[in-house]
Amino acid sequence: MNTSRLFIFFVFCFLGTLSRTDAAQVPVTLTIDDILSADNPYTLTIGDTFEWQVEYDPTKIITSEGEQWLYPALDPTLQINGIIGTFSFDIGDTIFAPLPLAPALHFTDNILDAFFMLFVIDSPYQNMMGGDQYQCIDLTDDDIIYAGTFTFPGTVVPLPGAVWMLGSAFAGLVTFRRKNK
Repeated sequence: MNTSRLFIFFVFCFLGTLSRTDAAQVPVTLTIDDILSADNPYTLTIGDTFEWQVEYDPTKIITSEGEQWLYPALDPTLQINGIIGTFSFDIGDTIFAPLPLAPALHFTDNILDAFFMLFVIDSPYQNMMGGDQYQCIDLTDDDIIYAGTFTFPGTVVPLPGAVWMLGSAFAGLVTFRRKNK
């Protein structure tokens, strides 16, 4: 009888260790600030917002010449809105994935603050993200169609596995103690 209670205690402890400890999540918002062309391929209006949840492994952030970067090719766990292994995003009903031109996420003090080198072709349009700016350009005449701004409110880090393990162990001890009374 005591071994089954001990087994339950260890199951609680084991379940606590299963939570992902290395993930960081950041909500990112794109706001359309201006429509500069009569052509409106995505039927957007000024003020439209699009939100994405970016999740990545902060241990994959590298420092180069005093700047912090994360390259999606180095973090196979990178995901946007739950889609793992890609840096895809959607604007309205259109889903984009960038060309493999080494897109990068920029960080300041380990907080995501910019996208760089993301060029997404949706012929004849090119969607570009650089820093906190977004532009959609018509490649037939190089006119800018949309201009927008990204908002990066900061990094939200989930509870570490150690906290989950401690909570699970505590729940196991309480259950163990109550059954022993």
